[in-house]
Amino acid sequence: MSAELVELVISLAQVTEEETALLAANASHDAITDIVRDKMRLAGVLDSRTARMNRETPQWREALSEEEREALAQAARRLADSAKANAVMLERRISLSEDLILAIEQDHRMRQGGRSASYCSGGRMQRADLPNPIAINARL
Repeated sequence: MSAELVELVISLAQVTEEETALLAANASHDAITDIVRDKMRLAGVLDSRTARMNRETPQWREALSEEEREALAQAARRLADSAKANAVMLERRISLSEDLILAIEQDHRMRQGGRSASYCSGGRMQRADLPNPIAINARL
């Protein structure tokens, strides 16, 4: 049982490392989507296995041999390290996307003018600086 758990944790770490590498290489959306699907599946399997082990044998951790405990600890450290690197890369990508969208919106506003005006019920004109709607094609 513990060998299977270690194998799952290592597999999840490998998939996370692969996703991080794809993000760093600006891989296609489809390639990243496949990896994310695999990562979510493995995380779900790992979660259900540990929940089942906790439910069926609450003291399973104490029953591990020293070698099994060390193997699980090493796998968990690898997963934690890969998850940290993945989080940093995802934050960078999200920040870059936000900056890009803001730059496009500002450029569009400069070119088109972002001011609009409408008549109020009393006959006055009310001006508003409204953000222009922007659609981004996710399949670039």
